[in-house]
Amino acid sequence: MALQIQLTEILEESFDTFNLSQEDIVYILTDGTGSKVLYNASGARLHQKEVVESPADIAAMGSKLFLVTPTDGSGSVFINANRFIYALLEGTGAKVSYDISGAQPDIFIIDETLANLRTAAGNLVTVTPTISSDTIDLNSEKIQIVDDQGSGAVIMYDQGGARLAEYEVTESKGNINKQVYVNAGQTVYIIDAVDTGAESFTLDASHGDVTGIFANGKTFTVVDSTGNDAVYVIDSQSFGGGKTTVVVTGDITDSTADGDILIIV
Repeated sequence: MALQIQLTEILEESFDTFNLSQEDIVYILTDGTGSKVLYNASGARLHQKEVVESPADIAAMGSKLFLVTPTDGSGSVFINANRFIYALLEGTGAKVSYDISGAQPDIFIIDETLANLRTAAGNLVTVTPTISSDTIDLNSEKIQIVDDQGSGAVIMYDQGGARLAEYEVTESKGNINKQVYVNAGQTVYIIDAVDTGAESFTLDASHGDVTGIFANGKTFTVVDSTGNDAVYVIDSQSFGGGKTTVVVTGDITDSTADGDILIIV
């Protein structure tokens, strides 16, 4: 999406407008009544332009910009959510890492809490590194690979440099995939009951009649369950008592009523 912004007096471009893709914006700072926009121009370094629009005006043009307040007193900053990499707890606020298209990401220490960021930035996956009890919030669009690692998982993610970064975390691969799935706007179906004799999963009543989605021959994945994490093929489905029940081919081995269903194909 291109944003049309009016320049102030810079070089020979005084009061001309220019189109800037919101994907290229790194962040926006207040500058008088206007703004300073730092953006990527596909070169080795970032470019900056002073513009007449305020940061709020520019943010209103594109939904991927969110507001943070650095603790150094330099003023509020709008960060491009696409360039957000991760956030960690820092005092009563947070430490935010973001991609400035250089060899290393840059850092803001901000007043906003991690809970604030989860609401503002969206698309965040919350995990707990095995080397720390503190959680970290990763931009799900930066995650490249998730694989099993013991009882947890290993995540490879793009931090804006030449190499992928890596975290070993306590969350399972299924839990991480579920968070990414939700961030992508997909529905996660909650398992309400399990019948190992009938080889069936009954979904939570909040989903209503979804028999049309669980068609014969389709496959789905169960995650975050006690003992049924696997891929299943749908044999039949029914709706009764306000709940959808799905019968699968093969064996369901654990009767514990927990877990979620996703990736129906």
